[in-house]
Amino acid sequence: MIKILQLVGGGDAIGGVEKMLLNYYSFMDRSKIIFDFCFYRKSTISSVDDVQKGLLNKSRVFDLQLFEKKRVISGYYESINKVKSIIKENDYDIVHINAGRPPLLICGLIAAKKAGTRNIIIHSHSTKGRTDRSLLDDIAYEMLFAVVRPIFRKYATMLAGCSTEAAKYMFGSQSISSAKYFPIRNAIVVNPLTYNEQVRQQVRAEIGVSDNTLVIGHVGSFSTPKNHIFLVNVFNEIKKKSVNCQLWLAGNGVLKVEVELYVKKLGIESDVLFLGERSDTTRLYQAMDVMVFPSLWEGLSVSVVEAQAASLPVFASSNISIEHQITDNLEFLDLSKGAAYWANYILYEIEMKKTQRRRDMTEQITKEGYNIEIEAKSLQDKYLELIKFK
Repeated sequence: MIKILQLVGGGDAIGGVEKMLLNYYSFMDRSKIIFDFCFYRKSTISSVDDVQKGLLNKSRVFDLQLFEKKRVISGYYESINKVKSIIKENDYDIVHINAGRPPLLICGLIAAKKAGTRNIIIHSHSTKGRTDRSLLDDIAYEMLFAVVRPIFRKYATMLAGCSTEAAKYMFGSQSISSAKYFPIRNAIVVNPLTYNEQVRQQVRAEIGVSDNTLVIGHVGSFSTPKNHIFLVNVFNEIKKKSVNCQLWLAGNGVLKVEVELYVKKLGIESDVLFLGERSDTTRLYQAMDVMVFPSLWEGLSVSVVEAQAASLPVFASSNISIEHQITDNLEFLDLSKGAAYWANYILYEIEMKKTQRRRDMTEQITKEGYNIEIEAKSLQDKYLELIKFK
């Protein structure tokens, strides 16, 4: 059995990285592969349905809870020692580093090297390394990335990216042609997302939404990249046109309260539903009429892939990678055109396509490399290849 430590940033809400790793693990042969998880910050992984059903029964979860505001610098030093100890004590065959920010990636790499790990994967999940703090902090991160990119290329056994743009950002453009590069797409479980009219009616009945209500949806953490304030403004512009509509926001995060206050300020709180962290997002997609995704940046969004698999019309920011377009259900819009333009465009497109039926997208999702049943087997084979064991 191969033991792999998944090193993750963590936080106050389940993020796309955690969901992606759990998706892959659930379709691997767990008599050959075992994942343990180590979170620099708070771990919320135990709240996921698959985990509660026993997915991680053989796994260990290390919750370091480092990096309180008053001890950030000491947190980095402490993380190296703690992660090194965890790796040595458990004798991992592979350390798979998923933490997104450069200091955490460097700490993970140093810890793994000091622990004597022979197989180290550094995985890029984003096209930005921003801090969500100040412009100076962001500039410092960009400078740090410039320094560490060649270090990653030299000392990592494998360079992984959820998209080519994410890999280029983290490791440099030349990494894509490197023998070390291996794409790990944010693949999804396709079957539950296949459009089902009965599920649509059930979910709408549960939430109390009429058939003729236009439901605009979004699934994602309340964080700076997701651009929720712009999303709320788009919805408000749609509502101004006397449209019977609701906005569903699924997810949690540090900016949720700010968004809730903004919704109240606009006086539209009765039409904006904060659904919280949901384990049934596959059902929510069935009940939505459109997804709006005005992100400032993304690595490759699982939510956007899932929405397309559910044959849901998606309107996304042109800031995100063209690799998100895996079906003709997705259209890109420029954020600089403003919320009113987005609202008018979305309403026009909905009217033009109102006679189109939602369809089974399984074949196309599989062809584009986003079917988890196939991609998990591919990653499992790669793990086995790394340690020359099959």
